[in-house]
Amino acid sequence: MISNKPTFLWTSPYTLCWLSIPFILLVGLLFGGHTLDFQLYDTYYVVAIQQYVIAVAILMWFFGVIYWTMDKTGKKSNYMLSFLHIATTLLILTIIALPSSGITGSFETPFAILIVFAASQIAFLANVFLSFLRK
Repeated sequence: MISNKPTFLWTSPYTLCWLSIPFILLVGLLFGGHTLDFQLYDTYYVVAIQQYVIAVAILMWFFGVIYWTMDKTGKKSNYMLSFLHIATTLLILTIIALPSSGITGSFETPFAILIVFAASQIAFLANVFLSFLRK
């Protein structure tokens, strides 16, 4: 039986999510002394990179569990939408975490990053919804 699914282990969406967690935690170790600081109206927020990295690792674990559940229940997700969602999410969250990204310079840059991140999550929701509609 010939399958059109890629044969590599790391090409399943949940494996990509779960394999990214050690790399995310490594970023937290490398840039542990840095903080994310941003101003929203009259409040100035400061978040340590360790807290941010743990939240991102939990988010990627959550996405991995959803993809794994879909795979185990026989609902196949679209591979390209899954890869686009995971790659875009990791890229955006890594850009935010890097201290040299300079996203605090103007209002337009963080807003554009937020729009791309939201579009990636909409692709994820569409992928999940479409996989449950297919037989």
